Amino acid sequence: MATEDTTGRTTGMSKVDGDMKPISVSTLVGKNLYNLEGDVLGDVEYVVDGANGQTSVVIGLGCFLGMGEKQVAVALDKIFMKRDRLVTRGRTDDQIRAMPAWKKGDAKELGGSHMVKVDTKA
Repeated sequence: MATEDTTGRTTGMSKVDGDMKPISVSTLVGKNLYNLEGDVLGDVEYVVDGANGQTSVVIGLGCFLGMGEKQVAVALDKIFMKRDRLVTRGRTDDQIRAMPAWKKGDAKELGGSHMVKVDTKA
């Protein structure tokens, strides 16, 4: 369940603090996002806050020889950290590819020093 700060903006999951790890945006950018089977789904290009206040990572899905790359936003509450890997819960490569394309301007890009919380439990 999400919680709200004093401005009414959603700030994250209401989990036990020990399950959440603060991490900088600059640490997330460039990391690969994996599914539970260990397949690389894409690499993190941006971390964004959407109009609904939900924080997401935007990953690039490469195509043949890097042509026609598609970007999709995966909500941070659907991701957990397993050692040094970012893993998404219950999403296959096909499901990620079927997601609607993300376009720059759809959400506010967070700066590299901004801290976000990532779940450490699967």
